[in-house]
This record gives sequence, structure tokens and C-alpha cells, in this order.
Amino acid sequence: FLIAELSGNAGSKLRNFPVRCGGMIRPVEHPETLLATERFFAPGGGLEQAHAGNDFPFEIRPQQQQMARAVAEACANSCHLAVEAGTGVGKSFAYLVPLILNALA
Repeated sequence: FLIAELSGNAGSKLRNFPVRCGGMIRPVEHPETLLATERFFAPGGGLEQAHAGNDFPFEIRPQQQQMARAVAEACANSCHLAVEAGTGVGKSFAYLVPLILNALA
């Protein structure tokens, strides 16, 4: 079980409190999910490309990237994850994208 707390402040860091998943550390079952998630949220990745020509400018959200990575890791290791994050982090995409990519893997 992993617990993470994110703050909406730009300078904040992901505070991740890992607890062994199922009593043991397991190898990553779907490493391609981790890589695809990182590419999607990276500068020039799928999320930024989807914003091209949009009235609202795209901006990288480090907390969103960190949360997405934590969700992808939890999926890849078949672990539960609880995340608390403030307004403006981008929680919806941060959990949906890795879950979709994991389901497609």
C-alpha cells in the first residue's frame, strides 16, 4: 500500500510513504506503462500535443507528473495507492492516464 501527499504549490515535492506491497517488494509487471505515462506527461508529450491551438496555454505540472508516476508504479506493481492532492494539481488525468495505459498493456 502506498500513500502519497501532494500539494498544489509549485515548489512542493511528492511526499511518498511506501509500505511494502503485499508484504514483499515485487518486480514491475508492466514497465511499458511507466514509460508511456512519463512520455505522455513530459514536455512535448501527448498532453501538451493535445493542447496545441487551445485557448488555454499548456503548462507542465510537476505534481501531476509525480502523481501519474506514482499511479503507474502502483498499477505496475499491483499495489493500492492513496493520494491526497490540492486544487490545480491535475488529479483526474494523473490517475486516469496511467490506468488506461495499464489496461491497454
